[in-house]
Amino acid sequence: IAAPGSYTGHGNITIKGGIWDANGAVQPGLGSIFHFGHGTDIKVLEATLKDVVGSHHIEFNACKDVIVRDSKFLGWFGSGNVEAIQLDVAYPTLADGQHVTLLPGDGAPCKNVLIEHNYFGASGTPGSSELSRAIGGHNAIIGKKHYNIRILNNTIEKTTSYAIRPYNWSNLTISDNTLIECAAGIAVIPPLTSDPKDTITVDGTQTNASESNEDI
Repeated sequence: IAAPGSYTGHGNITIKGGIWDANGAVQPGLGSIFHFGHGTDIKVLEATLKDVVGSHHIEFNACKDVIVRDSKFLGWFGSGNVEAIQLDVAYPTLADGQHVTLLPGDGAPCKNVLIEHNYFGASGTPGSSELSRAIGGHNAIIGKKHYNIRILNNTIEKTTSYAIRPYNWSNLTISDNTLIECAAGIAVIPPLTSDPKDTITVDGTQTNASESNEDI
């Protein structure tokens, strides 16, 4: 458990190479292949991640100084809209009032993230589907935007939803990516007032309001 407001969880981690197979054809349990929280200096390089069940290939939650480069994100088992790479905030509570499993739930966002030269597409595993979304997020806290995110020179093929869906991000660069036959392209979205969990402040105050994305 990191100290509140810090990035002092497990960090200085490099994952280089390997095939990381969630084996979704026979293993039905939900869960990300990698889930990092409150960490600094995390790199995923030249790796293949495939066939996750109902969750993310990688989640970075409240992390900073992150690089994902020269890797492949392939195949998915599940339904709904889920990102292969998700940036998430350390959300204080879930909708049922329970604490998040990643503590502390201090609202810390991700900072200084570079995602470049990766491929997102099908795995070819029988029963698997195309990726839902390649890169993005689906949770927000007012005043806690992900900051300084660069998505460069990736190839994204045949997603069933948005290829890239930044949600409450600022200082964002999306450049020189190739999107092939994706159901939708790039949507930069502020917190949705139709989703009350995304319009609270970190102390739980309900604002019933959104906020602007900046420097896109």
